[in-house]
Amino acid sequence: MYQQTQFQTSAENISSGALFSTLLGQSGDLSLEEKLQRLFSYRRQGMLNLISLNQGELVKLFGFDQQTAAALKAFVELSGRLTRSVRFPGMSMTDSETVASYYMEFLCHRTKEMVVAAFFDQKYRFIADEVHSVGSDCASIVSVREIFRSALRANAAHVILLHNHPSGDPAPSREDLDITGRVAEAGKIMNVSLTDHIIIGDHCYYSFKEKRLLE
Repeated sequence: MYQQTQFQTSAENISSGALFSTLLGQSGDLSLEEKLQRLFSYRRQGMLNLISLNQGELVKLFGFDQQTAAALKAFVELSGRLTRSVRFPGMSMTDSETVASYYMEFLCHRTKEMVVAAFFDQKYRFIADEVHSVGSDCASIVSVREIFRSALRANAAHVILLHNHPSGDPAPSREDLDITGRVAEAGKIMNVSLTDHIIIGDHCYYSFKEKRLLE
């Protein structure tokens, strides 16, 4: 118990760069720590740069080798999965604000549009979520067929779509309105209701449900 407490205390006092060096198995590598420090200072966004920059940019801008850059991006993905796997007792996923808040940090810092489908049972209890597409900085391609294939596989009764607008403005585009209508109509046929479509902006959101744009 003493050793565990000692490690936790010491870890809290270690810089982010040193912690990443330890995770990468390169503890004490000052060159790596300097690169990480430059990364975290870039555009004053700290560790959020790990989300907004792709693997190629990590290599080109900061000199990481491909293996290290891939490991850093893998850490981001695992961290996101860990965060989203946490379920707080009594947490309700039936109102738009709760769902938007839950996915806010996962989506709002991304530089490309990403579509997530969240699946729920008949009592609106969370079952699973899946990333269904990653597009450009202003658009993403959504496969209605794949969304409902995943919904049926999860035995879901309800689905909530979420995607981000890298511009920071969550106002729906014409394409957003179109895909929402197509998913809603397909849901009626498949007996899986589209409960909401939430667009994530810069720490703000737009809900089709709240705007009464979904029946």
